[in-house]
Amino acid sequence: MLKWFKNRFFLFGLICILGFSTLLLRLAYLTVELGETYYALSMERKSVEIPLRGSRGNILDRNGIPMAMNKQMFVVELDKQRMPTGDKQLNDLIYRVVSIIKQNGDTTSLMDNIPIKIDKNGRLYYIWENKSPESQKRDFERWKSDAGIKVDLPAADMLKHLRERFEIDDDLPDDVARDIISVRLDIYMNRYRANPIRIATDVSQKTVAQLETYASELPGLQISVEMGRYYPMGDVAAHIIGYVGRISDEDIEEYKSKGIDLREAGYDLSVDRIGKMGIEKYAEKWLTASTRDKHGMLWAEVNSAGKVVRVLSETPPQDGNDVVLTLDSRLQKAVEDILGEEIHKMAAGLPPYEGDRQAPYANRGAAVVLDVHTGEILAMASYPSFDLNLFIPAISNEEYQRILNAPGKPLTAVAFQERFPSGSVIKMMIGIAALMEGKTSLDEQIYDAYRYTKYSGSGPRCWARPGVHGHENFVDALKHSCDYYFYEMADRLGIDKINKWGRLFGLEGHTGLEIGDVESSIGGPEKRPINRRPLIVSNIKAFMKSAGCFKGVDPETQKEHVDRLADLPYETPISEIKKILRDELGYFKSKDENKKLDNLANNIKYGALWHKRWTPEDTVRTGIGQADVQVTPLAVARYIAAIANGGKVLETHVFKKVVSPEGDVLHETQPVVVNDLDIKPEYLEAARLGMYKVVNDRSSAGGGAGTAVSYFAGMDSSIVVAGKTGTAQTRVIRGADKDPQKRLEQEMRNVAWFGAYTPYENPEIAIVVMIPNGRTSSNAAIVARRIIEEYYRLKNTQSQFSTVDEVNQLKQ
Repeated sequence: MLKWFKNRFFLFGLICILGFSTLLLRLAYLTVELGETYYALSMERKSVEIPLRGSRGNILDRNGIPMAMNKQMFVVELDKQRMPTGDKQLNDLIYRVVSIIKQNGDTTSLMDNIPIKIDKNGRLYYIWENKSPESQKRDFERWKSDAGIKVDLPAADMLKHLRERFEIDDDLPDDVARDIISVRLDIYMNRYRANPIRIATDVSQKTVAQLETYASELPGLQISVEMGRYYPMGDVAAHIIGYVGRISDEDIEEYKSKGIDLREAGYDLSVDRIGKMGIEKYAEKWLTASTRDKHGMLWAEVNSAGKVVRVLSETPPQDGNDVVLTLDSRLQKAVEDILGEEIHKMAAGLPPYEGDRQAPYANRGAAVVLDVHTGEILAMASYPSFDLNLFIPAISNEEYQRILNAPGKPLTAVAFQERFPSGSVIKMMIGIAALMEGKTSLDEQIYDAYRYTKYSGSGPRCWARPGVHGHENFVDALKHSCDYYFYEMADRLGIDKINKWGRLFGLEGHTGLEIGDVESSIGGPEKRPINRRPLIVSNIKAFMKSAGCFKGVDPETQKEHVDRLADLPYETPISEIKKILRDELGYFKSKDENKKLDNLANNIKYGALWHKRWTPEDTVRTGIGQADVQVTPLAVARYIAAIANGGKVLETHVFKKVVSPEGDVLHETQPVVVNDLDIKPEYLEAARLGMYKVVNDRSSAGGGAGTAVSYFAGMDSSIVVAGKTGTAQTRVIRGADKDPQKRLEQEMRNVAWFGAYTPYENPEIAIVVMIPNGRTSSNAAIVARRIIEEYYRLKNTQSQFSTVDEVNQLKQ
């Protein structure tokens, strides 16, 4: 025995046996005797900091009725500390979770972190493929940097590269692989952050129940509850309210240009939502709860499953502020409903739009109701609209394309994002300008000679038959909408004076709308080349293509050549155009191509550059809102309001005030007078009287009754309206004067307008209705009448209620 103890190998083995035995005994003691104790400790002793976020502020109408609010939603996440680390196990986990989400119809809830899409034909493409080459390169490089990608590959090859990088099974189809890669990229890009990885937002309760059923088989899966955006009125005021969405590279760049770093401000770029358009975007700084100053923090102990078991301390987050709009949501909805119903009827030729009133091409329109004393927008409808909830949490590419390409361009706000020729609603401004500039008097009468032949025998003509209007002063010319009278006034004024008064009346430039509107314009010789450039470029391109110029020429060079020719003034001699085509651009160098060169140069001069000319007849046509007059319905409403309120041109507003969660008013919009026109009271009164006669004077003497009398017949006598009809041509068809069918086609493409204010004696609101392809102003007048009657009905109804709660109950 002593012999064995002297053997060092025996001693070493004995020591190992004794050591391992001790460890085994200790392990048994810890697991058996103290197992429950340490299990309990393991469930409690992990302390973590959990950031807390408040809720985004609500968007309310002027009566406190919610138009954008928050609702609880379920979020599917992966806890990075508990999810598998191996590629195969992690991919299998993501595949199972995504499959369950898709099976329950929550496909649009999935987060999408990969800029590679698959079209309906199975083609893989990058989402930025329609941007400029510079933007494509910038976006591609930024994404590569964020995703840790070192190679430049087409979309299909890039997806294959990412499949290999994340070891995704080759048997899985591309769409499934793409879903897995999206999550894997999110994990990679958030590898240094402790936050969970979000797989889907706003999933259904059915999805939640199914995921929780398999929770034990899905390591790291967790379901959380948070507040998400909801638009209770769906498509009502969609273009005004806007929507929120994930923070894009474009958002980051846009805010950087304003000196704001979103990440430094406290936004979580991977999960936070930001306003994308409308009030949601304009009022982001007030609505958001994502900025660092509003964050809260929870210091807590969590168990091994990541669930909070004890709160150690808590700093509650702050919610975003509420934004109150100038809109009356009841009136807004009523105006949108009326506009949609009536446009549908006039397109179908249903009563009262039978026969000559049918407008088969009408599928869009706008209506504005404006407070004449404050510039507050009570209602501003653009038809068609779209459901804001489709963008929450994210709209699918297919759904977006469907809306984008739908008839009537639903994503464009007709009321303030597009311009149209004003037609005769501009005539009050032309007459007042002529009076103020001393070009006429209230007593002067102009004889309607039907066709204005001062500059050519085929000059513009009056809409009424020869001899109908006779001698007209300003008031009667408005009543009958006599074109000839305003041709003469425009000619006397000249285009510079017309532009001057257009600016003063707010028919030039922007209206002050917080969410942005396009500029209105009266036009003129300086603006015509700019306004008509798209047409000029299109015509030159078509002429050159027809002449065979572009064979073997790359698109970028084609554009340069077309732009070079489009920049030429109309006065450029044909010989100079030919020289540029042949010697500078390199076309038709051989003698046998001289005829082609001659024809192309003539076409460019008289079929394209011709559109840059400004003639005295263009000034004359401006007098009735034609030529290059391009205005928004909102700008026209502001102009009508200025006539009604005594000559004060106001900024228009849809943003009323900001209210904190505690009820304090943090910001409030005040009325802003842009121009106080200082028009002689008798001139304003003459314009208002003419508008009154348009709607109310049934006298058949002289040129007959007012142009809108029949459309307001039988209306409640307590409602007194002053208004102006307008019918503007937008499509001039050659030979229409001689061809009845072409004349009818042109008539059907007219823009229908009606502008008004009410009551006549003590004005409250201005109303404008505009319908592209609406054929005749009578159609717009009929719609305006319904809106005016609804305004008074709601006004009388609301006066019976004293609280917002009562109004809400009525609305429901």
